[in-house]
Amino acid sequence: MDRTILPGGRHLLFTLATGGTPDRWDRARIVVQSLKSGERRTIIEGGSDARFVPNRHLVYALGGSLFAVAFDVQRLAVSGHPVPVVEGISRAAADATGGAQFSFSRNGTLVYVADSASRSSGCNVPGEAELGAARSVRRCPADTLHHRTG
Repeated sequence: MDRTILPGGRHLLFTLATGGTPDRWDRARIVVQSLKSGERRTIIEGGSDARFVPNRHLVYALGGSLFAVAFDVQRLAVSGHPVPVVEGISRAAADATGGAQFSFSRNGTLVYVADSASRSSGCNVPGEAELGAARSVRRCPADTLHHRTG
């Protein structure tokens, strides 16, 4: 299960999926729960494996893509519309955890593993996006790990 304590240490961010169908992770809810009261609030309908990024965004997986949306950690609310950031992210098996293969460093660098379709298509490295420019860490065709600085 993906889970993150949000800044301030009072709320937990996690994915809540139900059912047993392979698409349950794309139909899942991204939820914030108060550690004090236990109250839950759905932040995003449809998506999983959300991460809070210090630039005040949530980044989450939906299908084979990562999306970013502005997030106010004080109000526990998103603002604006989700923007696709990277396409072709490797995901766990649909019947497993729904996890996406990405992470952020402390300085905001996004690191991810490309899915097999992206790797086999001749090094499809994403271009400019909301969180910064994407670059390949290794030369093609063995290119599977990418990073993005923001």
